[in-house]
Amino acid sequence: MKYPVIMPDFFGSAKYLALNLNDITHNISDTERKQELGHIEFSGMIEGGGRIMGLARYDTPSCTIHPDPELTWHVPEEWNLQDAVTVPFVYTTVYNALIPKLELCLFDPSTMSILIQAGHTLLGQAAITFALSRQLQVFTTVPDVKKYTPLLKQLFPKLKVSHIFSHSSHHYDVEVLLATKGRGVQFVFGSLCGEPFNAAINCASKFASFIQVGPKDMRMNKTLGLSFFLPSRELIGGSRVNIYSASKETKRKIKKIIEKDIQDGIIQPMKRHIFDTTETHDALRALKTDSQETKIVLSLTRNPNCDCVFTCLPNRTYLVVVNSTVKSPYWLHLVKWLLKRSAHRIILAFEPAQSDDFIDRSINNIMAKYPDSVLIFMPLSSMNSVQGVTRALQGCIQSKINTLDGVFTVKLDDTRLSNLDTALRQLAPSLPVFLCLQSYSETVCESRRAANMPSLCVQCSSPRDLIRNLDTLTLECNAMTTAPLVVVQPKQLESYISPNVLQDIFPLSLDELVAIASADSNLLDSAENGLEAHWFSPARTKSPGRNLREVLPVFFVSSLGTSYLQPLLDQILYPALVSTLPGQITSIAEYARGLTRSLKSIQNQGPYTIVGDIWSSCAVLEMSKLLEKGGDKVVVVLIEGLPDTVESSMSDIVNLDSPTLEVELLGDLVQTEHNISLNKSLDENLTQILSSLDEPTSTACKTTLESLISRIVLSSQYVNCAQAHQERVRSPIVYVCFSHTPILQTYNAFEKYHCGDLILKVSEASSYFPLIQHTTTASIINDYASYTV
Repeated sequence: MKYPVIMPDFFGSAKYLALNLNDITHNISDTERKQELGHIEFSGMIEGGGRIMGLARYDTPSCTIHPDPELTWHVPEEWNLQDAVTVPFVYTTVYNALIPKLELCLFDPSTMSILIQAGHTLLGQAAITFALSRQLQVFTTVPDVKKYTPLLKQLFPKLKVSHIFSHSSHHYDVEVLLATKGRGVQFVFGSLCGEPFNAAINCASKFASFIQVGPKDMRMNKTLGLSFFLPSRELIGGSRVNIYSASKETKRKIKKIIEKDIQDGIIQPMKRHIFDTTETHDALRALKTDSQETKIVLSLTRNPNCDCVFTCLPNRTYLVVVNSTVKSPYWLHLVKWLLKRSAHRIILAFEPAQSDDFIDRSINNIMAKYPDSVLIFMPLSSMNSVQGVTRALQGCIQSKINTLDGVFTVKLDDTRLSNLDTALRQLAPSLPVFLCLQSYSETVCESRRAANMPSLCVQCSSPRDLIRNLDTLTLECNAMTTAPLVVVQPKQLESYISPNVLQDIFPLSLDELVAIASADSNLLDSAENGLEAHWFSPARTKSPGRNLREVLPVFFVSSLGTSYLQPLLDQILYPALVSTLPGQITSIAEYARGLTRSLKSIQNQGPYTIVGDIWSSCAVLEMSKLLEKGGDKVVVVLIEGLPDTVESSMSDIVNLDSPTLEVELLGDLVQTEHNISLNKSLDENLTQILSSLDEPTSTACKTTLESLISRIVLSSQYVNCAQAHQERVRSPIVYVCFSHTPILQTYNAFEKYHCGDLILKVSEASSYFPLIQHTTTASIINDYASYTV
């Protein structure tokens, strides 16, 4: 099965995809069933924070997904995006098939009956839901009556047990005729083939409509005989059941009816199994074996360890309380996190004394970015008493619609936390999220848990990691699946968050900063060193040397120190020349021109093999353009080197357009016991942090940090300047990536840089340095290295 390519305008909003097979016939074996994708459901976010769900047509020849604007609905408040993605396909199929027949019917629906084959499947459940809501008398079949009757009775209390038959016997038609006193049923909704299909034909009354959604028998041109049609019966199937063959007027009518049934509570979400982007193969296997009874959903969210992303409900209020002792502005990331998850109304309780120019600017920028959201300020002093909390919250929550849906406290003292807890027990006894991002709050959380109130106390030494894990922690708080106290240590973070290439490269402590400064000496170099910054130097590999004319060298443009890169070079079979990226670069274009001149002085004509990594990818892409202009052939190997990687990894942590970006990065990248002052310059903050170190180490660390920050800024600028219509690389690019790298996003992101063949190679490594040094990476470079005989 080919992987679908999602159209760019749709891709940006989708968070979940539900997969469906083209052949929805139930009773065929896995070996007989063709694994062809059918219609695809989606749910996600739109600009302004709205949530949508809908149906998309999968085009098999081009492997593209095309959402249908006529079959798109707003997600109701009480559903999350996982719920929403299970609804569109089964209900549009059922409603499109049955509504036209009921509209033409001259009789009272309560006097009519319907036989629904395979009622235990998702399609069958949707058909039963529709039929019961229209007062039809429902008969249904299942493979095993004893096994599936409890399920159907739980889902449909109005369904009679005596109306559930086994289609495995192939003689259930006799039982249906007995139950209808020989008259048969007026409607048959069929999804079976073979003998169960033949038995269903015998159940049809005069003037009956047989709607066959299982296409196998029709695809095999199975004969039916004219005797079926003599009593004025009709058989409906094929394109007439396909909603995409319907007119716009029909689609709009179906959409409106489904919308009303959702509002009336008739339509409910289906059972599903969530797979993340690292489990695509498992999802496709499950699609073939389990998709009839369980919706197969593919999560497109960035966190593969979290089944879903927390989503704020419209017209609800979220409270963020920040203690006056909190100096770091990381709580602003919490506010941005809520806004990104569609929060429309946030109450922010903090002391005015905590505010400074940076916080004021940040809040103004946040509100400018989310103009439809409301930020309400509440004095922290109102938390000094229970009555104060109550009055303040009642003043902010002005109606029943804007009920409190989540509370997040940041290092709140015991007295104020207790007052807040007491007030909330009266104001919001059913509060779904009470999350304390602080130490010493477990007593309050345990007390709330004992009262069956969702709450969670989270302790972690790194505020940044808490922000990254808020989806998981918030959902666990709501579900009460963990203990009231969760302590997240650095070694435990792998179970909470997806691997991030920046976690290996950026220091998370002062000790790590010293280690990187010592090991990666090229960060201390400056681009002002003249030609040395643009020069390739020979490196040790498995090759016997550069004197063999038959073998062309591999050119490495690396940002890593020799200690990190040498394990990879030791596995390369070809001569290698390495140019290490200097710490400070003022122009990527100028740097690429210097590297190209150096490369040409060593090998005057192609083909060339150039290898780049996360930092050097921008320069490698520019080098490829220059070489292509000269008519040379190039093969580019990028090791997780998509320029967008840096920006996407940092965008959730810091505002890359902030005027105080360098200081913000310092506070986010290096967690130290020193407070980062946003009113001071980068140099002043660095001097304070590194004051405990000796002079050589302090200087090295300072230069290293400045270099890392410079690379972030430069990468971000390169991404922002790139346009899809600009001159792009035409040469083949081999992209070595993690197993959890989102494939579709990668293909989509490369379009603005590259218009040639893109070859993705997946490594077993789970973090960046092991990826660089992995045998798979070396094998890929060896396989694609250019050579002539």
